[in-house]
Amino acid sequence: MTKLNIGVGGVPLTSEKNNSISGIERVKELNLDLMEIEFVHGVKMTEESAKKVNEARKSAEIELTIHGPYYINLASDDNRKFYGSIKYITDSIYIGGLCGARSVTFHPAFYQKKEKGEVYSQVKSAFEKIFKEFEKDKFKDHPVNLREICIAPELTGKPTQFGDIEELVKLADELKEFNLKLCIDFAHKYARSNGEFNGYEKFDEILSLVEKYLGKEFLNQLHMHVSAINYGDKGEKNHLTFLQSVEEYNSEGIMIEGLDSEFKKLEEKGKTFDSGFKWRELLQVLKDKKVGGFLVCESPILEYDALLLKQTYDNL
Repeated sequence: MTKLNIGVGGVPLTSEKNNSISGIERVKELNLDLMEIEFVHGVKMTEESAKKVNEARKSAEIELTIHGPYYINLASDDNRKFYGSIKYITDSIYIGGLCGARSVTFHPAFYQKKEKGEVYSQVKSAFEKIFKEFEKDKFKDHPVNLREICIAPELTGKPTQFGDIEELVKLADELKEFNLKLCIDFAHKYARSNGEFNGYEKFDEILSLVEKYLGKEFLNQLHMHVSAINYGDKGEKNHLTFLQSVEEYNSEGIMIEGLDSEFKKLEEKGKTFDSGFKWRELLQVLKDKKVGGFLVCESPILEYDALLLKQTYDNL
């Protein structure tokens, strides 16, 4: 069984500074395994900074993943947006490689009232273009073999977005020659299905689909996201906390300084109610199926819920 690395999406709230190096140091202090660097508003990190991040990662002995920019749409008919999306992805991979990241995820596309089959074809063609980019000198001369970095389009949270599990599995299957991966966001699947995909059997169904078409080894290095989530008829609204009070966290042994104030802020914003997402059953499925890779917590209280996940998983 490959290790399941559990960590946070972004710099921990209790980091000394709001930057990647400080975040890595805090992840190590918390005894978490992983940090996902958020390039969601653009790939602004320099090559020099990325190399320093990699040194910090090596020193801390943690894993890194990357979340690419939100502005990506590989099904855009606007050439500027389409090729801009490809550049966002290749830039994320290039800088992510310098950081020492092992997987890069992003929201791949929007349907924009098109037929799903048409969008699928556009997205598949776009990925073929992305992999051809690696043949250029800029990428050939990269100190890291970028083909070893997982490119993992994400299971998205709204029915208007391309990226349901069946589409991503089909894409990875048809692009096996390029070793395309995928990122399963279980909260997104729960939201875009209006709460239907929830509980042990449904989570197992998703992972079994991956195993059926992509092989059991695919589950050894799977990129995943999780959080509690608020949703409506149009899918995802916002992320929520796993538990509903500071006392509940304390009873689980989560007592990091700052929890009270962070939780109060979220209570005022209405982000602490119980969404019904069965995260404990998800962890049990991951343990039973011996899934390895990266489990990124995207909770609004990041490290508190990441620690809850790790502690619960380790005790199963």
